[in-house]
Amino acid sequence: MGYFNSVHRFGVGNFYMKCQDVGISGVIISDIPLIELKERYLMYSKRYNIPHILMVTPSTPIQRIRMIDDLSDSFIYAVSNSSTTGNENNEMSLDVSYLKMLQSLHLKNPIMVGFGINNSKTFEIACKHANGAIVGTAFLKYIANCESNLHEAVKWFVSSIKS
Repeated sequence: MGYFNSVHRFGVGNFYMKCQDVGISGVIISDIPLIELKERYLMYSKRYNIPHILMVTPSTPIQRIRMIDDLSDSFIYAVSNSSTTGNENNEMSLDVSYLKMLQSLHLKNPIMVGFGINNSKTFEIACKHANGAIVGTAFLKYIANCESNLHEAVKWFVSSIKS
């Protein structure tokens, strides 16, 4: 996940080629306007077989969600609520009505919910209303503070989220 200025500076073609070379399986570049993405950059995504993962939020209009679904060839990243990622509030609620609305659209691409997925409760709620959940900041914070065997610590973290 990143911003287009870094990709542009590196060179869009070079960026996707390097992603392919190192085995990256998808990218999120959140600040490219959809029209520019469609007209100028999706060709690189297709050429190098690196899906460009698109995001929707609780405030995204349905017409735009459908456009994102049409452009996507991967999953759609549904931002769970209107807060920021890494929020310290562990009781952050997922916008369930928004997730139900996404389900009702019967989109062609799977929906993965992210932002605020930091424990088994939020993981379970997200998975109930989508195809899966993305745990980002909570995982990075956990492994950054890990003082034991990383492999075992990751196994414990994943099992604690899925329990």
